[in-house]
Amino acid sequence: MKMASKFTSLLIIIGLLASFAAGCTKKDSAQPSATTAPETTKQAETAAPADTAAPAPADTPAPELKKVDLTLLVAGDQPPDQDAVLAEINKRTEKELNINLKVIYFPWADYQEKVKVMAAGGDNFDIYLDFFGNLPSAAARKQSIPLNDLIEKYGQDIKKVIPQSEFDGLSIDGKIQGIPALYPRASLGNSMAIRKDLREKYNIPEVTSLAIFEQYLDAIKKNEPSMIPFGVGSGRFGAQIGREIDDGKYIYGWGSDAYPAYVVDVTSSPYKVMNSFESDTYKKTMEWGRKAYKNGWFEKDVLTQKDDQGLFKSGKSAAAPADMFNINDLVPQLAKNVPGGIVEQVIFKKDMPLFNTGPTNNYSAISGTSKNPERAMMFLNWLLKDQANYDLYMYGIEGKHYTLKGDLIELPAGTDLANRPYNPTPWFIYNTKFHRALTTDTPQFSAALAFYKTAQVKDNPLFTFSFNADPVKTEYAQIQKVIEELAMPVLAGVLGTDADYQKLLVQVDKAGMKTVLAEAQKQIDEYLAKNNK
Repeated sequence: MKMASKFTSLLIIIGLLASFAAGCTKKDSAQPSATTAPETTKQAETAAPADTAAPAPADTPAPELKKVDLTLLVAGDQPPDQDAVLAEINKRTEKELNINLKVIYFPWADYQEKVKVMAAGGDNFDIYLDFFGNLPSAAARKQSIPLNDLIEKYGQDIKKVIPQSEFDGLSIDGKIQGIPALYPRASLGNSMAIRKDLREKYNIPEVTSLAIFEQYLDAIKKNEPSMIPFGVGSGRFGAQIGREIDDGKYIYGWGSDAYPAYVVDVTSSPYKVMNSFESDTYKKTMEWGRKAYKNGWFEKDVLTQKDDQGLFKSGKSAAAPADMFNINDLVPQLAKNVPGGIVEQVIFKKDMPLFNTGPTNNYSAISGTSKNPERAMMFLNWLLKDQANYDLYMYGIEGKHYTLKGDLIELPAGTDLANRPYNPTPWFIYNTKFHRALTTDTPQFSAALAFYKTAQVKDNPLFTFSFNADPVKTEYAQIQKVIEELAMPVLAGVLGTDADYQKLLVQVDKAGMKTVLAEAQKQIDEYLAKNNK
């Protein structure tokens, strides 16, 4: 099932370089989650929609621009050398942008709530990393602003490297809500990292199915009493087991970063919007969650655990949500913290097709509180204007933080991959056209990338559909509360009785599920008719 999370959730969610571990999902999961991507970024087929007809050239700055502060919010850990790199960016862009760029980091676990609180309080910030699952609600509460005019006036270089379809995927009623990050997607957030050394120690075969994964979890529970067999953040594990549970189907969902409330089976037409909690996917996932909780595969406080990646890196858990983007981070971190620890990536049903899950999970939004939205767009355009600009932000100062070895990034001798002086979160503007690989990429990542290159990838027919929650915003918000308070505890087995499940169904119905489903079906029918699908 498609999960809108950092990793994914994950995937959220979700870079291709060892150094660019995004929390997750989310990037890290939510889980959204490196080398140059296998997909070649296409030129935009048509210009982004605009409300004005006479744009100024993107590379023609206004005369004598007044210097302004520009604040970017991202998730992750602030690099030690950030100030030096930002000073260099400010210096190089003085004539073109005249900005004083500030980048504020919040921990992945707290990031989305921090942004909401700042926006609601009217705090001034300009650009922020956001995730597809948040797009309708962020637009509805005017946390983000439409970008059509800004792209047309100040984003001509952006349009050269991002296809129109990607803008369509982040649009509501034709209004573009974000600048998409471009990276390989196709369900690769639906995988796990396990401990190969422990699997081999307890004579468990290669994990290719849910049944073998359960054998592995049982072995850990029995023989490693101090370890959590399967560490999952906030009870989110559905995407990891979904490939086997859904058995070839692709279930498109949206409605919450925790768990999608509204789903469509896009492998079966006509496309009908369903209450996710009545679906076979939720029921089967719930049954597995009950088993996992009862057998002790999850920790008791699974719902409050926010750092599944940290658990795995430190050797406290034997499995965690993962993807081809964060595997490079997990490998050196585990090796550093647990001598002899070996990471192995697991994805179920490798012979089944992957689905391009939909629009990018990660994107840059411009805040509704920004005092300088024009300058914000000019900066985003500058980042994607050429390789040198992108390299400066993503990799730091050449000769100090890296040197080029062909097209690859080579770090200074002795650099600790787990603690690089400059290693920013890339997910707000990641772009495969410019992104470079490290000379130190891990074999695990190479294997994941090779699998991606040869995998069968299908398109989701609802790729660019984006639900507009405005007509049902009250019901939509009420259902989100039920998901947090009841749906996740039921899914993870914390509330593990049939009575708990029935209570969930009653509560989402009272919150207005039928009203939202009717509106969603109406919008999907209109979308299909408009796009001849």
